Amino acid sequence: MIGLLAVLPLIFAGCGFQPLYGTKATRDQTTAELSRINISPIPDRIGQLVYNNLVDRMHTKGTNRSSRYHLKVSLSLSSEGIAVTSDDVVTRSNLTLTASFEIFETASQKVLFSGQTFAIAAYNVGDSEFANLSALRDARVRTAREVSEEIKNQVVYFVRTKGIR
Repeated sequence: MIGLLAVLPLIFAGCGFQPLYGTKATRDQTTAELSRINISPIPDRIGQLVYNNLVDRMHTKGTNRSSRYHLKVSLSLSSEGIAVTSDDVVTRSNLTLTASFEIFETASQKVLFSGQTFAIAAYNVGDSEFANLSALRDARVRTAREVSEEIKNQVVYFVRTKGIR
């Protein structure tokens, strides 16, 4: 059984197996087009996290110096208590990060694509101030990662279907 599992990848590699949703050429073209999109800095710490995640995901081979397109992201952050004790003490909260974004041509300022996404992360609230700050920081990191991944997915869909030239 273990031998079969070890040989299986070699069989698939030899038979010309390719991913269902694209080829290497499609991936390379999409990567090149994503590198042509300049990402505007986003204010605040949560914006910094989203920006860094977007750069990591969209500019995997670096940025293109001749980028003609711009991605602008606006964020909204809110927190809501979801578990409350009988004496009105919040013990669990949801952190919601909402992002609106636009891709536009730098020269003409014409909006080519816009979208919106959000992420929710739950975290515990307790008696320890340090634990609360740590849980909130972790929730911010998780929402920033999810939002940036969804923005990238929507931008990739746009690039593959409509294209930017």
